[in-house]
Amino acid sequence: MSSLPTVRPIRTVLAATDLSEASKPALHAAGRLAAALGAELHVVHALADALDPRLDFLTEEFAAKVLKEAQDELQAMSSAMGDGTAALVSVEVRRGVAVDVVLEDIKRIKADLLVLGTHGRTGLERLALGSVAEHLASVVPIDVLLVPAEADGPYRRPLIAARDDEFSMRAAARAIAVAGKLGFEAIDLVSAFELPYGWHYVAGDDASHLERMRAIRSDGLALAIKALKAAGLSGEQVLEEGTASKVVKQTIDRLGSDLVFVGSHNRPAWTAMLLGDTARNIAHSLDRASLWLVRSLPEKHPLLDHLLRDLGLR
Repeated sequence: MSSLPTVRPIRTVLAATDLSEASKPALHAAGRLAAALGAELHVVHALADALDPRLDFLTEEFAAKVLKEAQDELQAMSSAMGDGTAALVSVEVRRGVAVDVVLEDIKRIKADLLVLGTHGRTGLERLALGSVAEHLASVVPIDVLLVPAEADGPYRRPLIAARDDEFSMRAAARAIAVAGKLGFEAIDLVSAFELPYGWHYVAGDDASHLERMRAIRSDGLALAIKALKAAGLSGEQVLEEGTASKVVKQTIDRLGSDLVFVGSHNRPAWTAMLLGDTARNIAHSLDRASLWLVRSLPEKHPLLDHLLRDLGLR
């Protein structure tokens, strides 16, 4: 690979809201991003508990309430910003399971970015399967921005959490692509590596092996580092031993990072339910910083894809 992969522009942003206080920072982030990127902004809310068609009259009343609240929130934000925010193209309230409603809307409006709020939980609370935000982040085929309840204001200190693989190169490409419009002057880069099991016992206190590992990882990230410099984006490069989630969290705390770009596999539903991939572990370790999951969309094998759909696995 001689250059970073090409990422498609963000032309349509979809914000999914549950109307809770925790979801308001995500709505604000979606408005700011859409305005800065010149993208359309759509807002959707799913009514999972109103599937009975006899309750249509309630749905209509609730839809009007959602529309007004979303407009009021964005209007208040626009006034506070002074220079306005993105124009709302649509606000929808739809009956159905949240995951299904959002997936249908992504396809219908051809969304490029999904913005979701998280409740800022850490530890075991966020590891529980069944979270709508986590489920959506696992299965949607587009980039996802996860915004914690504690997020506040525009992003100022972005960070790329990278490995020397194609998914991280796509994350770097996305970060660089939006940097100019979002006003980034610097983007930090962090990468973690783990030594083979038992190596410390063999090497003792000799630090030379750590420097050798840093050099190897630096070589693998040379393309991203070169691209950041070519774009005029300064920033720290952090290459440390440890698990990805631990090193990334420590770097975020030290640098005050508020937006983290991570390359993410676009896995089918039956594998997306498995905990343990790097992007999900990083997501579980964050409390204040937002996480931008940059999707890699592999070519589908026609026969395999058809078989998986027949088996209900995709």
